[in-house]
Order: sequence, then structure tokens, then C-alpha cells
Amino acid sequence: MRILAAALLALGTGRSRDGEELAYVRARFLVDCRAAGVEAIDAPWTFSDAKGVAADAKWARKMGYRMKSLVAPAPAKARRIVVAFEKARAAGLERAKVDVKLVEVPIYSAAKRLLSSVAHTPPPRRRK
Repeated sequence: MRILAAALLALGTGRSRDGEELAYVRARFLVDCRAAGVEAIDAPWTFSDAKGVAADAKWARKMGYRMKSLVAPAPAKARRIVVAFEKARAAGLERAKVDVKLVEVPIYSAAKRLLSSVAHTPPPRRRK
């Protein structure tokens, strides 16, 4: 199995919710994986809306993907991911374990983006 590391490909340019900037890469990755005889896992969904992940998974299915990666967007989990990954890196490891799951660079990057967006989001206004 191979997973498309969309977060790495979108560094510097950002990733849109529709993923248009990754359409070619996602298609090419799938074809290359099939040619190599390995299962392709579509790029992780790193946004926090259920409708968006459903639409993206549907698009991936139409393209021919049989697996989809998903990043849990909860800030508390994101903090745990960032701390564990940075601790593992400081110890010379390439990945970390969080809740018995392996965390690699794409998941770490998504968690950092989530925490950054939370930090820059103003609190909701109270209704009078």
C-alpha cells in the first residue's frame, strides 16, 4: 500500500478544499500504483467538514481509489500528534505512535495547519 502525501505536494501553495491543484497527481499516483501492483490510498482529507470529506471520498471512488485517508481534525488530538511527532523526531525517529497509530510527516503537517488555523480564528461572537 502507498499513500499519496498531498500535504507535502501542497507545501508553499496551500491546498484548496476542492483539491483541484492535486487532480493530476492523484490520478497519476493511482495509475502508477496499479501498474506496480500496490494498493493506492488517496490523499488525506485534512479539513473539518463532513460534507467535504464525503464529496472528496466520492470523487476518489469515481477515480478508482478503494481506500481514503482521513485526518481527525480535533485540536486536542492535533496537539497530541504534534507533541508526539516532535518528540520522536528529537529522538531520531521518522514517525511516532499516537493511540497505536503511526504518524508520519503528512499527518503531522495537517495537525500543525489545524492548530495554526485554530490559533488564528477569532472566537465566535455572542448573541445578545
